[in-house]
Formats: sequence, C-alpha cells, structure tokens
Amino acid sequence: MPDEKPKLRVSKPVAMICAMLVAAAAGAAIVADRALKNEPGPEIRQSTSDSSAPEVTEKAVPAAVTGTAVTKRTEKQTTATSRTTAKTTTATAAFEYPQDINLATRESLENVNGINRSVAEGILSYREKAGKIHDLDELLGVYGIAERTLSVIKEHFYVAEADRVTAASKTTAEKATSAVTTTVGTTAPAAVTTAETTVTEIVKVNINEADAGELARGLGISEELAERVIELRVRIGRFENDLELLYVEGFTKEKLLEIRDKIDI
Repeated sequence: MPDEKPKLRVSKPVAMICAMLVAAAAGAAIVADRALKNEPGPEIRQSTSDSSAPEVTEKAVPAAVTGTAVTKRTEKQTTATSRTTAKTTTATAAFEYPQDINLATRESLENVNGINRSVAEGILSYREKAGKIHDLDELLGVYGIAERTLSVIKEHFYVAEADRVTAASKTTAEKATSAVTTTVGTTAPAAVTTAETTVTEIVKVNINEADAGELARGLGISEELAERVIELRVRIGRFENDLELLYVEGFTKEKLLEIRDKIDI
C-alpha cells in the first residue's frame, strides 16, 4: 500500500484566532475605504440596556449649521422692523404741536384730527382779513367752527404773547380812551364842589332783525355796507357772533371794534 500523507490537524482555538484576524482585517479595510472617500461613519453609542452589544445611530446634524440659518433669518427680520419703525417715526414727526396759530399752514391745520379742509381754509381766510388772530375765541366767528372744534384748536395751537389781545385788555383800553376824552372835553368851574356825571345810554341794534336802514343809522355805517350785511345774513341764516361781520366785503376790523358796543345778536 502506498504511504498515506499525514493530515494537518488545526486545533479549535487556533481556528477561532485565525477567523478573528480575518474579520479584523476586513473591518480595517472598510474603515480605510470610507476615510479615503470622506464619508462619515456611524456613531457608536453605548446602550443603556444590559446588552453588551453597541447601538449604532445616525450621526446628528451639527448645531452650527442650524444656528447660522436662524441667525440670518433673525437679522433680516430685525432690519425690516427697523426700517418700518424709521418710516413711522418720520411720518409722525412731520409737524410739532402746539403751534402759533398765526404761523400755522393749511397742511399743519389739516393734520389735526377734527380740522377738515373747509375749517382750515376758513381760519386762514379770517387770519388774512383780520391781519392777525389775537384770541382763539375769535375763531368762533369762522363758519364751521363750534365749541367742540374750538377746543381741538386750543389743544394744538396758541396765540403768541406779542399778538395776544383778550377781552379784559380791550375793556381796559376802551375805559382809558373814554377817560381821556372826558378830561379833554370837560372844563369844571373852580367853585364847584360836587361832580355831575352824565350817562349816555347806548342803543343797541340787533343785526339779526334790523333792516338795512336801521343798521345804517344805528351802527353808523353806509347804506351800501348795511345791504351787504343783510345779504350775508340771508346766506348764513343768522349771525352767531359779531365777528362774522368781518366776512362782509368792506367791513374792517377797525370798524367792528368801533361799533362793537352797539351790536346785539
């Protein structure tokens, strides 16, 4: 019989070691290949369970990437808000109040809530005729201005001290003028010990009821001017204030102050 070749016998521990070496070499080759391709590998996280096997999870997205997008969006929103705030501030600061009524423009008047175009033009027209507004109460004579509108005007406008003429100052000036006239026109006898005072009764004329003749005689104005007063009274219905006479052509402020004590409404 021919000689039989002896069989190579490998013990079981040696075989297991060889298998582990082969598996380790294969794993190292895969890791090296991924490293060359720059591919992120799986993240190994230890499980909290009793099992000793590692748990493989997907790699989390870096927080820096998400943070950049949020920061850019916030910057855009902040810029848009700043632009809107700037526009609103510019529109609000167009006019400053309170203003001098004698320096106010039509735009600054109309900008006030409660003063429409018609009222604003009426104020400017009255100011042009009167020269200056000396007291805001004068504006009650402007068509369309009542107590409520006047209160709005007083909240936003004023009369400068240099232009101010109140009812009290008018009365004081009239008394001073009357005293000067009496002193100049009266010669008192030296022996007289008691003074006699003559009071002249002023007859008032109701400008809402008198005809042209009565207006002319009672107020000391021409027949033509009296007719114009009647025409205005017919157009507006009735006079609410003697300042409305300034809307009559030819009726000056000086004339109104001269005959004001003879006017009755």
